[in-house]
Amino acid sequence: PDDHVVLWFNNEEDGVDVKWRHWESLLERPKDSIEANVPKAKAEIESLIGDIKRVRLIDKPGMSINDVYSYIKKYDGKIGLIVFDQLWKVRGFEKSSTTDVDRQQKMFGWARELAKQYCPVMTSHQLKGDAEGVAFPDMSMLYGSTTAIQGEADVIIMLGNKNEMGFEDLRHISIAKVKGAYGPYVDP
Repeated sequence: PDDHVVLWFNNEEDGVDVKWRHWESLLERPKDSIEANVPKAKAEIESLIGDIKRVRLIDKPGMSINDVYSYIKKYDGKIGLIVFDQLWKVRGFEKSSTTDVDRQQKMFGWARELAKQYCPVMTSHQLKGDAEGVAFPDMSMLYGSTTAIQGEADVIIMLGNKNEMGFEDLRHISIAKVKGAYGPYVDP
């Protein structure tokens, strides 16, 4: 909805770089083209998504689940999407977990509960080393998981690449899991 925001929790790379990627993706052109006329770019973005501040980029390395809850409270009832880049790096459940896999299972379960209570949740996640050079990695190649992450997700989209001459710049997309999507904002 127009009066809702996207909470984008960034703990992976510099927030300025992430913001530029948002703009490049929305406008479908490179940064140097956007920098040539920033006011025009902002106007174009606002014509696409409304207020440019609808995407709230929270750039905080070492963020915790308590940080996430504070933003959910701040925008209570007005959140249309929560994005984590990278969920497994959010601090939480360390004291109640016996292994990193156990902690990740709890973390992804927690994110699923956020989705049930507030709005859809998306996260990016890394692949293990055995996915290097695999065009279509399978779900077993998700970093730090056996079946925990896979079980909590409704949809898993995998990106892969080949390490062969001529394929270095290509990415391969597969939909590894689709459980179904429901709710008031889903077009069946």
